[in-house]
Amino acid sequence: MRLQRKFALTARAGDARLLTPNAIRVTMKWSHGWILLPLIVCSSLTACGGIPARGAAAPAAAEERQQVYVVRRGWHVEVGLAVSDLRPTLVPVAAAFPGSRYLLFGFGNRRYLLHGNLGNSLAAPWPGAGAVMVTSLDRAYPENVFGTENVVRLALTPQQMSDLQSFIWRTFALRDGAVVPIAPGPSAGSAYYEAVPRYSGLHTCNTWAAQALRSGQLPVRTFGVQFAWQIWSQVRRLASVEVSSARRTTPWRVAAAILFALNRRVLHVQPLLEPRVNRGDRLAMRGAGG
Repeated sequence: MRLQRKFALTARAGDARLLTPNAIRVTMKWSHGWILLPLIVCSSLTACGGIPARGAAAPAAAEERQQVYVVRRGWHVEVGLAVSDLRPTLVPVAAAFPGSRYLLFGFGNRRYLLHGNLGNSLAAPWPGAGAVMVTSLDRAYPENVFGTENVVRLALTPQQMSDLQSFIWRTFALRDGAVVPIAPGPSAGSAYYEAVPRYSGLHTCNTWAAQALRSGQLPVRTFGVQFAWQIWSQVRRLASVEVSSARRTTPWRVAAAILFALNRRVLHVQPLLEPRVNRGDRLAMRGAGG
């Protein structure tokens, strides 16, 4: 590999930057620039925060993000949380489901949830008592139960997660400071609990799910949301925005730009504060250097 370095020092009368690094222009050319690719890629990753400097704190935002799982169960949308992420207020709820890894929270018409049948289904839009349905999962991920097409993950900050869980906690009706079970749920590992909000055609299970996400400071519309597709389209859009944002900030985009420069086999570094050298000065310096 041939490496040629040309250092040009320029000075003007009274220029105090003569002895500073900013007065140096370094131009390096490689005839085999691809050999330096691993070094440059590693440097770009370090610059983007992939390798924190010794003594510096690693960025906490990405590490502190916690997942909320939005689950579509036919016409019904629920909000899922990892048991390990539960705040103290919801820990007693998880205690009723030993061995669970995730809890799904949903809302519905109490009469229909407990008794079903066509009559209660037709009467559900009329205002009535609500109920909270909690479903526990012991699988590795909610996608293992409902399929990837029915689960959307959204990343929340600790504060957002706390706000969302506070909303869920306020949905439970309390007796002596504890949640009030009503009956076992429709499947093993699920149960119904008394709820504070009332159910109606204008405040359905999907309205409640939208409000829960909205309480977590997510840009979700709640007014007029009665059906599953109305909230599902919103969370899918939010998930796609998160993916697009992650792609825009990936360090490999920086590496791709450096690859383009290497392909031209020229790397030019010029400090912004460097005094410009005109063509006449450059010819004069060449003559002085022999």
